[in-house]
Amino acid sequence: MQKTVITILMCLCSAYAAFAGDSPQFRGPSRDGRFDEQGLLKAWPENGPAQLWVAKGLGNGYSSPSITGGKIYVPGMIDEKTAGIFILNLDGVIERTIPVGPETEDTQAPGPRSTPTIDGDFLYMISGLGEVYCLHIPSGEKKWSVNILERFSGPNIMYTLAESLLVDGDRVICTPGGPDAGLAALDKHTGETLWTTKGFSDPASYCAPIIYTYNGRRLLFTETANYLVCVDAEDGTFLWQMEHPTRDGIHAVTPVYMDGLVYYTGGYEAESGAVRLSEDGSSFEKVWQDNLLDCQHHGVVLHEGYLYGTSHMRGNHLVCIEM
Repeated sequence: MQKTVITILMCLCSAYAAFAGDSPQFRGPSRDGRFDEQGLLKAWPENGPAQLWVAKGLGNGYSSPSITGGKIYVPGMIDEKTAGIFILNLDGVIERTIPVGPETEDTQAPGPRSTPTIDGDFLYMISGLGEVYCLHIPSGEKKWSVNILERFSGPNIMYTLAESLLVDGDRVICTPGGPDAGLAALDKHTGETLWTTKGFSDPASYCAPIIYTYNGRRLLFTETANYLVCVDAEDGTFLWQMEHPTRDGIHAVTPVYMDGLVYYTGGYEAESGAVRLSEDGSSFEKVWQDNLLDCQHHGVVLHEGYLYGTSHMRGNHLVCIEM
């Protein structure tokens, strides 16, 4: 089943790869699910768009592909124990495979689940076991690796770690969920620790962190097992948390920002809503809350003041709400 899912993804992504710009990380160039594609069909043919190609031979996994420089990067299992990066050209041909390392053996969802982040000649990803890898793409060599659960004493979680790493300048930002290390920034060149978020500790969840600039201040947002969290993106200073309970600590949807408002959502009976940031971003107030758009893990997209996504416990519908 996992191989079939990856194959379908590659078919869908091929049209994008052939005509649009790069997508070097989770949810596109800006991590927000928006793509500046031009010339899209106003209506699809009755039987849907024509299939351009199908890629076979990809190992099990749950990651999205990343696309950059005319290549497609897909994490998957090489064998029963080892994950790797399958590198395809834009015709769907596997050109080579880079072995990465051990991966989770979760019987319900075996294989890598982190979408790789590509920065120049380097690829960054995290295994379900907490190992952060920096790979040199041209040579296929591992430049460094760090197990963030061991370094920062964080617990692993029900379905094992699945966040997609955020590269910000010289920093690789991740969520160890350890004591005084709820979040951490690693030097992207060496793997050394640059900062940790002290004064906040909560197990990680499955959310990919994101940075927004508000009143000249760069703020980092994510969801952990129990909270919506905001820290200063420059040094990791903890600013605030808002309790956001959900079943089994499952939060997989990246927060969305617009005009001082931050939208949060989640499946598994979690509430959704928006908070308004204070002038310097160091505090917040709740603006509204409901559960109409309780997105499980697909993510939501903001377009012209409206949020688009799919509901979970409310019937798996496509939903549009005003921010």
